[in-house]
Amino acid sequence: MCGIIGAVLVEGVVSDLLLNGLKRLEYRGYDSVGVATVSGDQIHLKKDKGRIDEVHATLDLSAFPGSIGIGHTRWATHGLPARINAHPHTDCNNTIALVHNGIIENFLHLREVLKKRGHTFTSNTDTEIVAHLIEERLKEGCLFPAAVMRALRHVKGSFALTIVSADHPNTLIGVRKESPLVIGVSENGKFIASDAVAFIDYTRKVVYLHDWQMAVLEPHSLQVYDIKEGMPVDHEVQTIDWTSRQINKAGFKHHMLKEIYEQPYAIADALRTSLKYVEKFVDHIYTAENLFFVACGTSYHASLYASYIFPRIVKINAAAVIASEFSRQYESTLGESDVVIAISQSGETADTLEAVRSAKEEGARVLGVVNAMGSALTRISDSYIGQNSGPEIGVAATKTYTSQLAILSRLAIYAGIKNHNLSIMEGKRLLRKLHRVSYLVNLYIKRFNEEIEKITPDLCDKNSFCFLGRDVNYPTAAEAMLKMLEITYKPALAYPSGESKHGFLSMVEKGYPVIIFTPTDEAYEENLNTIMEMKARQGEVIAITDKQGKEAMRLSDRYIITPKTHPIFTPIVNAIPAQLLAYHTSVNLGLDPDFPRNLAKSVTVK
Repeated sequence: MCGIIGAVLVEGVVSDLLLNGLKRLEYRGYDSVGVATVSGDQIHLKKDKGRIDEVHATLDLSAFPGSIGIGHTRWATHGLPARINAHPHTDCNNTIALVHNGIIENFLHLREVLKKRGHTFTSNTDTEIVAHLIEERLKEGCLFPAAVMRALRHVKGSFALTIVSADHPNTLIGVRKESPLVIGVSENGKFIASDAVAFIDYTRKVVYLHDWQMAVLEPHSLQVYDIKEGMPVDHEVQTIDWTSRQINKAGFKHHMLKEIYEQPYAIADALRTSLKYVEKFVDHIYTAENLFFVACGTSYHASLYASYIFPRIVKINAAAVIASEFSRQYESTLGESDVVIAISQSGETADTLEAVRSAKEEGARVLGVVNAMGSALTRISDSYIGQNSGPEIGVAATKTYTSQLAILSRLAIYAGIKNHNLSIMEGKRLLRKLHRVSYLVNLYIKRFNEEIEKITPDLCDKNSFCFLGRDVNYPTAAEAMLKMLEITYKPALAYPSGESKHGFLSMVEKGYPVIIFTPTDEAYEENLNTIMEMKARQGEVIAITDKQGKEAMRLSDRYIITPKTHPIFTPIVNAIPAQLLAYHTSVNLGLDPDFPRNLAKSVTVK
């Protein structure tokens, strides 16, 4: 997730506006920043690695000529945080400059094609290829807007792009597919950004671009086109009445709720990593004798999920280990045939880094699943996969967790195909179902929120909670427990459903809340028995089940219906109601779920 801003003014210099807008977008990304303006038939560009204030202090990002320009604050997905990878990016002739939020899935192929045509690249990003594609179309004689349209027909993936041309000093182009882009309209010009907070001081009149739409902005005009058809379309100007503070959260009360709602897009982006990187990662897994998934906190629960699916899909020994305990448990038995997969949102978690350094000393290969490009984990790992989740502001992990589950599922499927445990046909079928999960989450997330909002006021006076799940949904129960602990400060337990009779059952009495994850999979009948055990002791059961779970609904006091998906992928779907349950309980208790007491987003000390 990155922050984009652009503006074309009737009069005045645009650079201060761009700088102020970028500061308001820094929550979307903060590893590098850049600005480009057009003046005197030239593109003027400054960019560098670092946070906005750091780069501004060195380069003076407000010292630009011109009344048209674009700016970008970056969260790295392709290419480490570095000046060469910072946006804006240009074509070979420095006549096109653009900024991008999203992921170009086929950029490696397009890069090779363009290299053969004589194009020179200066970065390691996926973004730069778009500037060169537009350059190609302009060489063919296309006008600027048509060149952009035709170039993007070659691109697969997600994108919000804002583009300027030295040859068209009054035209700013914005394009959207699956990444947000909103236009601001005023008498003094036109604005475009990832988030209206960037230009709220200048106008509250906005136009929201839809997927596969392109906007052509000039000081006195705005045209919107359908990219596929190449035809103009009508656009609606709306007036927003939010404050800047509200807009930072896109109208949501808290960052956590906003990030819960971002999960359909985060899951989809997690699955967009180039197959080349996936295959490189899988090559290490394929030759391993033992897999160790090492992590802390929420990432440990993702590791626990992986320890269920890799033996099943890949037929390989796999264990999930809490990072702080890894060396004590396994250091003496590690060898060159072992692979340690470290999972960390920040890539800087101290216990995880210590574990992987220890593993490397013993000769094991280290792989990373990480959200922050350029972090310590990316440097230590022999190979790593980026989560593409974007910044997560709320301390309690939400979208980064489901992104990790999606990535691990994809890796397991490709590893299963690689070692012939899955046929190509079976693998493709599973991949189709996996890619459908983001659609299902998007379809149900509003319903989840509305139903859980009604349930949680009655939970606030409960002294503790227990979460139960079997098989791949035991990690879901553990993650639900952690969310409840983190942001409500209520004691909570998590058990595999079959283990509940070994100790936990002594806790159950009239009104004791038991939340059970029970999709209609192979463990469904066993979960029904567990529900009956809880009800026999007058426990208050909330079942999270799919629409086929009629008996679970009948037996429970309350239930949340989830979409039906492949059993292996149910933890991705089930995580969302678990997160919302903790979120709304916290809010009803009068707490701030974004910043729970005593906790930090990234634990960088032992």
